[in-house]
Amino acid sequence: MKIVHFLLSGRFGHFLYAEANVSMPSYPFPPRTSIIGLIGAVIGIEKDISQIELEPTYIAISGKLPEKFWVTNKFHQSLPAKLPSTIYKNIKGSSSEVTNQKRLKQEWLFNPIYEIWVSLPEKYHDEFANRIKEHRWHFCPCLGISEHIADLQWISNETAIQLVKSKYSISSAFPESAGELDMDEIFDNQLILHCVRMPREVNKDRVFSHCNYYFERDMKTIPLVTDQAFEVENRKIIFM
Repeated sequence: MKIVHFLLSGRFGHFLYAEANVSMPSYPFPPRTSIIGLIGAVIGIEKDISQIELEPTYIAISGKLPEKFWVTNKFHQSLPAKLPSTIYKNIKGSSSEVTNQKRLKQEWLFNPIYEIWVSLPEKYHDEFANRIKEHRWHFCPCLGISEHIADLQWISNETAIQLVKSKYSISSAFPESAGELDMDEIFDNQLILHCVRMPREVNKDRVFSHCNYYFERDMKTIPLVTDQAFEVENRKIIFM
């Protein structure tokens, strides 16, 4: 399997929790759906179309848990004004008074940096690899929201080899269902595991499916008995 290996980083990031209501917490790393949207931005596929067009895409991600802080932002909705009875060629649009202003707290990630491995459908894989390597894209990539500009740095083009079922030290975040954790080794090595439920796929009707993922706070490898591991340049990863 062909793999594009790259770094995703930025000054700030925000990946809104699907269950958020008044406060706006962030996932610690981008969900699979967000990464697919970012890939679509690089190669020029519109946001909603990329979730369908780029399947099946294989994605693995690794990175230390970034620092977080809360900011207070003012959100408002400005409704368009009523159209005049006569429309002229040079008429300019206008908006009504701002309504429903709200001050909401938003959790931002500080200096997030992630290591990502992706394998795309054949018709897009080489184009994506070349664009990352040459540092060019159709739409500006971001870390969750458009204000948070992302930087993508190509590392290498690699080959992933699927491994037989055994115990491996996994370098990436992985689904809860991927295998059985070796808890004795986890306690011996004083690993700090987190589990978070995140969006995984979205269909054409904008219905999301979710998955629970394990990851280690400081990017240490996690011992796991699994048949879903792949080896990439002597590292073991599992796709999201």
